[in-house]
Amino acid sequence: MNPSKGIWYVGFPTYRYNEDVQALAAENGLRILNARFDAGDGAKDVPTLTVKGDKQKPSPLLDYFRKSKLEEKPTISELKEATGEKYSGSEITEAWHEYEAD
Repeated sequence: MNPSKGIWYVGFPTYRYNEDVQALAAENGLRILNARFDAGDGAKDVPTLTVKGDKQKPSPLLDYFRKSKLEEKPTISELKEATGEKYSGSEITEAWHEYEAD
């Protein structure tokens, strides 16, 4: 078994989510790592998280992913070139996980 398949990249701090991130990771056999260190090798099927107090507004990244019908998660530099905006690794990872869940 490839150990990287059990990695769940999550934006820190994890207490900002409505869900119990550690419990979800344990239930799904995942190891939590900070999304800013996302190497693109994380698990594909991960739980969905919602930020406390957020009004589920659509992410511009998610809209971009849907319109582009991407097969692979783009890098920060690819997104900057395509959109003219600079996004953090955690923003990209969170939007990508939501896109994959669609």
